[in-house]
Amino acid sequence: MMYIVFICSIIVIHNLFKWNKWAVESLYIGLSCALFALGLTLERYSIIKHPSLLVRMIFIISFLLPIFARLFFGVLPGTLTLEPQNLYYPPTAFDKMLKQHPDLRRTALITTPKGAEIHPNTPMILGVAGITGYRNSLLKDYMEVFHYHRLFFENQSNVPERYSDFQKRAVYLSNYLQPLQAPQKIVKLSKATKNYFLIHGVDSIIGADDLNIIDPDWIQLGKKNKLSLWKYQKKQPEFIFSRSIHYIKEPIEQLNYMFLGGRWEPEKEILVREKNVLSQESQEDKMPKIKILEKTDGYRRIDYEKNNAPGILMLPVTYGARWHAQDISNHQLLKTFKVNYAFLGVLIPKGSGEIELIYNDRATLVNQIISGLGSDSRLRIF
Repeated sequence: MMYIVFICSIIVIHNLFKWNKWAVESLYIGLSCALFALGLTLERYSIIKHPSLLVRMIFIISFLLPIFARLFFGVLPGTLTLEPQNLYYPPTAFDKMLKQHPDLRRTALITTPKGAEIHPNTPMILGVAGITGYRNSLLKDYMEVFHYHRLFFENQSNVPERYSDFQKRAVYLSNYLQPLQAPQKIVKLSKATKNYFLIHGVDSIIGADDLNIIDPDWIQLGKKNKLSLWKYQKKQPEFIFSRSIHYIKEPIEQLNYMFLGGRWEPEKEILVREKNVLSQESQEDKMPKIKILEKTDGYRRIDYEKNNAPGILMLPVTYGARWHAQDISNHQLLKTFKVNYAFLGVLIPKGSGEIELIYNDRATLVNQIISGLGSDSRLRIF
């Protein structure tokens, strides 16, 4: 009976507060900690004559609360670098300067040999999206493309060999997602770095105060707190649509093609690892009208019109198998797959319609069982 009441209360909270998952997460984690503290208090001071069963029940519920928060709301205490976070920190002069430019969507970090150090989670702290930081270990492809470009940006010689050595040395790749380290304070952005910024949608740079970017498309907005803020003067695309694909199966060969030799044109050609993604490439030059109607964390609604031939839509979002796409105008499921090494691609059919992209973040049954076993095994410690 107690479990039924508990589950019903979860559903009620879900219906009342689903509009603010971060508030719900805080509530669940707070309740979990409070219940855990209550259990320890009862166990320590023997307030009840026979507390063992009650204490065990309290411990079980305290461990289940975060699990239910994860299952029902898709929230988890963790950091995803590509999404901005609204965290509170005392405002600084740089923070105030950044807030004067709310149009900046995603930033990269660049340090110099003598400039100030920059923490990889700086974008998250400042409330903007970034490309560095501590990421979920499952996003392996994203981290690999990051490190390959990082070695290239640092002017390392023989990048493929050094990248291979790095992979052998690095146990956990996300621990190394540090700001890009410029070999000198004067930086001239290469075509490879411009392509890397393009597929991420990077339109700003937070750098050391002595950073000097020599590029007509980038302008410095100001310096504060030993940091400098730079803005891309053009507009980075929110997506890329192409009917031209380049099939490269081996990961290292795809990385070489992306960053070495200056051959890749990401706005004209999309890289894939699967054969027959398109039944046949089209020479149709006329591009469809594509517009993002709605964009939230884990959700996109996209309208397309007058698409004369099928093509691939690439979004600056890390690919995951839980992304699902549907043409809601005719309820047709659309294929999602990995493009440009680590990013989300959607096959857009011929014609006109409206697409919904949803990231299904519900844990699988196996994960639920493992979570339950994990909770029970931790309870045995007490």
